[in-house]
Amino acid sequence: MKILILSKKDLFALNIIRCLSKTRMECHVFGQGKMWSIILSKYCHKYVDCNFGTLQEPNDSVIDRINDYCLKHKISFVIAGDYETSYFFSRIKNKLSFGINAFPCSEPEKLRMLENKWEFSLLLEDLKLPYPRTVLVENTQQLSAVKMEFPRLVKPLCCEGGNVFDYIKHDQKAYLEIAQSKPVFPLIVQEFIPGIDVDLSILAHQGKIVAWSMQKWINRYTLQFFVSDELLELGRRIVSATNYEGVAHFDLRLDERDNSFKLIECNPRFWNSLRASWRNGVNFAELGLLLAAGENVVEQNISKNIQYIIPGMVFSELKKRNISILNKIPRATYVDLAQMLLDPLSFLCSLISRRL
Repeated sequence: MKILILSKKDLFALNIIRCLSKTRMECHVFGQGKMWSIILSKYCHKYVDCNFGTLQEPNDSVIDRINDYCLKHKISFVIAGDYETSYFFSRIKNKLSFGINAFPCSEPEKLRMLENKWEFSLLLEDLKLPYPRTVLVENTQQLSAVKMEFPRLVKPLCCEGGNVFDYIKHDQKAYLEIAQSKPVFPLIVQEFIPGIDVDLSILAHQGKIVAWSMQKWINRYTLQFFVSDELLELGRRIVSATNYEGVAHFDLRLDERDNSFKLIECNPRFWNSLRASWRNGVNFAELGLLLAAGENVVEQNISKNIQYIIPGMVFSELKKRNISILNKIPRATYVDLAQMLLDPLSFLCSLISRRL
């Protein structure tokens, strides 16, 4: 079987390729620019610089190129990796030629609503689900007028791969400096929830979750997988209300004040820790391809409750001279590192760019 991956971000495409490395899928990639970690990977059969452009509107030339390529190379499945290509794919999936199966993906308006942090907060309000107080600000006057305790978070409405520490403001001085930096409005100002970061990753079909995994950050670099009926129910409520289709990753906080989950944002796409989910027992990429092929996927959470450190964070800690991390690397991370070392050229490119 052959698959075409669309992605403007090499990290997401590489994660999918590695998760499918044991399935004997022949992976082809349409990317943006010279993604050397993909080009040189032994798991990538062929790479094409597609020059996607902005992908804000369906591009007939790109659609024709996808169909022509799939027919020429006998591609059976097409899958999108990052948000921008997922949004594009949602708009053109029904234009794929006969015999080409589309990986599960929701309608563009649903993806846009879930990706937009303000619209997502409105959805949570409608569903009466727990989330931090969130305020929309459209100019510097509104920004200065927000009444909220510190620390508080200031975020763009849409952002892929942001770091919470780039957004957190601990006092009024740091907060008001935002206005002086000529920010691009609108923004949201959000209450900071004390506690730890928690993630819920899902694959949904026809408004029902068919596969999931849950993880919490027990320190700045270690994930601990776990199981929670309460957390799963939050995901089910959102998926059912939106009749969601495809993969998604929800960011939450476990509030240390009352030990409750607070929904922060949704990423309606694949996620950075996808390989960790795979090592924990759920291969979201493979299961989504089964759905695309019309096969029945039984609701499952094969959680091994493992610990995992994303390989890139191992190297980041070593760069900080935190040698002790070598004594803390879980077995699942060692397995991933071994897979990378067996793909040496891709590994070196990822190491140089720190996209591991």
